[in-house]
Amino acid sequence: MTQKLESTFEGSGEVKGYTFRRLCEVKYGYVYEVTDGDTIHYEAFRKKEVPICLDFAKRIYSDVDTKEVYPKAASFGVWAWTFNDFLRAVDRIDTLTEPKRKLTTTKKEK
Repeated sequence: MTQKLESTFEGSGEVKGYTFRRLCEVKYGYVYEVTDGDTIHYEAFRKKEVPICLDFAKRIYSDVDTKEVYPKAASFGVWAWTFNDFLRAVDRIDTLTEPKRKLTTTKKEK
């Protein structure tokens, strides 16, 4: 089972003071409105799931349960993007398709 991102939440840590509100969801992505009360911008990003941590001290993660994660600063430009215009953000997530699976190759033995 996957825990979805909250539709509205207050930032913490590096984004403390910002309010995040989901405006749009498509099969592979989201657009959130981000405001600090004075300015507004839009963050478009690919949906990304990670295993839920069951025990932080022992670093034990669930084999079946996942949660969606919001991108960190380093993710922007990779799988997340910032826009001043809502429609440009929507256009960006509309282009997202299913993530490519990592392919593993092996040498054929002769």
